Amino acid sequence: AVASLSGRDIYVGTEIFLYYHGLNYADRRLQVESIYRDPEGSAALLTQIGADYVLVSDYERYDFGIREGAFDSVYPISFRQGNVTLYAVSPRARSAAQ
Repeated sequence: AVASLSGRDIYVGTEIFLYYHGLNYADRRLQVESIYRDPEGSAALLTQIGADYVLVSDYERYDFGIREGAFDSVYPISFRQGNVTLYAVSPRARSAAQ
């Protein structure tokens, strides 16, 4: 939904769908997992992959064991509704969130 509404690329999508269409995102999934598990130490990786935002929904909470308090302390919230939070992680996204 975020990509549809914002026109932004998704770094890792649904793996099963992607795998059967010839895309192996195993390395990207490991990178994303490290971002979700250690948001404080992931600034360089987020810059390297060109991320502007990080989405946290029930899916990510379940799959990655997210410490949301860590995200809240490091990145501003660009959008929050119900169980979905979008964090601004790049300087460009942070300035747009203000």
